[in-house]
Amino acid sequence: MSIFDELNHTPGNIAFAQLFLRWVLAVLFFFQAYDKLFVLKPKQVAQTLSVHYTKKGIPLSFIYFSVIVSSIVELSGSILLALGLFSCYLYPVLGLHLVLVAVAFGIANPMWDNKYFTMRFLCLIALMVLSVYPDAYSLDALLTK
Repeated sequence: MSIFDELNHTPGNIAFAQLFLRWVLAVLFFFQAYDKLFVLKPKQVAQTLSVHYTKKGIPLSFIYFSVIVSSIVELSGSILLALGLFSCYLYPVLGLHLVLVAVAFGIANPMWDNKYFTMRFLCLIALMVLSVYPDAYSLDALLTK
């Protein structure tokens, strides 16, 4: 059975929708993590964020740690999303990550601009809803045969 036979079990263009959603979300997470890790550097990102969080009693060391962990989740998540690997574990991890990001933004500024958050959140929710269908164009599909 080839990967194309799997399409018989996935209605219409849902397999392509899953693929494109995964790739879009992977690109968004990748460039966000790449900028934080390699362009701006975690120390600079933490310094920038500290303006909002140190007033709330959150130490710079915790902010720095959070930037590193967040970047690692986003970078590794983007690679796994692009490949379609470990999706059943990855989607909840990325969902939890986005919840924590929303909490962090809310602490910093209750009226935060969510234009960067919303696209990631909606793509992830769509992927989670569509995961009731087999993701035909993924490494998960190839490895479970």
